[in-house]
Amino acid sequence: MRHKNRGAEVRGTAVRFARPETSDPFSLERQMFIEDVEARIFPFRWHSEDISLTFEGVEEDRLRAVDLCASLVGNHYGPQETVIAAMKEIGLHLAHQGQALFELLRNGEGSVVGLWSFPPHGVYRFGGVYVQFLPRWGWHQLGRKYVVLKRDNVWRIGMPPELGGQRGYIKMLKSLSAWPSIGPNFYTEDLQRQELPRYFSFAAYRRAFEAHSYGATRTWGWNGRDWSLQHITEYYQFYRFLTFRWAHAVLRSHIIRQFNRLLAQIGISASLLLEGLRSPEEILNVRERMERGEIDFATASRLTAGEERD
Repeated sequence: MRHKNRGAEVRGTAVRFARPETSDPFSLERQMFIEDVEARIFPFRWHSEDISLTFEGVEEDRLRAVDLCASLVGNHYGPQETVIAAMKEIGLHLAHQGQALFELLRNGEGSVVGLWSFPPHGVYRFGGVYVQFLPRWGWHQLGRKYVVLKRDNVWRIGMPPELGGQRGYIKMLKSLSAWPSIGPNFYTEDLQRQELPRYFSFAAYRRAFEAHSYGATRTWGWNGRDWSLQHITEYYQFYRFLTFRWAHAVLRSHIIRQFNRLLAQIGISASLLLEGLRSPEEILNVRERMERGEIDFATASRLTAGEERD
């Protein structure tokens, strides 16, 4: 991979390749959950009067920081649009894999001028280096079986501990794949034969399935895109709704905080600042007020949506 940055050209070392097939059975709920997480980390469009995501600092460092973002997603219509797209790209990796790895691209003077994402599959850390073991099909084509990256040249970001960390997140995704949403295999096989299964209650299965799904995503508060109130109370449904907003705020703050740490680490004196969206602490405060009965559901939703204060 080559990254052009203000006339400089830098070649990366890490190799990109398609993610290998997972051994987990396909799960519609798992896919929907990942989509809902990724789509709402930075849920705003390029131009918003109430929300901004910009760098603070001297102009030279702000431009370097924007260039770093552009290396991930290309240049968009303006600096803020480029920054938002880059943060969404980081969130996309986290939502799918629970972690994201980026090689730091350096110019001839050793300054970091770009980021190059590569898959975490087959990557292991040994002391001061990361070793990326390549898939067998690429050995002949690439002329090597592995790639060694210095630890100082890799930026890793994982799910925050409040949301289970990388291991807890992957465990949750596997749990979402454990139960097929349309019924066990024998049930679907009977349906394919156009036979009505006997001695099987699909309603009971769905109730157990939803209980399992709610338990697996308890920390996140995901409702499975279900507002039917068939098996839960309206209060608990809205409690989870606010919890999901809190989880997104936690992940959003985590990405920004870790990116700012990266900037400081590589000598860029600029900080990413988000304005217009609630912090995790503010959302929890609103949820607690709803629990105490001080505000109703509509007010809680309004107060956690954005800038509005009561």
